[in-house]
Amino acid sequence: SSVTSWAIPEVAALKPNMELLNDRIRAVATRHGALLVDMWNHPGCASRDMFSSDLMHSSMRGHALLGAETIRRLGVFLASG
Repeated sequence: SSVTSWAIPEVAALKPNMELLNDRIRAVATRHGALLVDMWNHPGCASRDMFSSDLMHSSMRGHALLGAETIRRLGVFLASG
């Protein structure tokens, strides 16, 4: 199995609440036909340097990864036309 943000103990403590929130966000995105870039289980998020010092917000590196994944996801969507 891949290493994810759950490898960071402070983030792992949030797992139950975040899973519930993420499930609801996925349902709303599906209902409205929205593109969703789900980073919660992305293997890159297992690194502390992806987060700011509060471990809740992205660092500059985390934002770069999110931007790259957003472009990738949009590209997949557009290619499926």
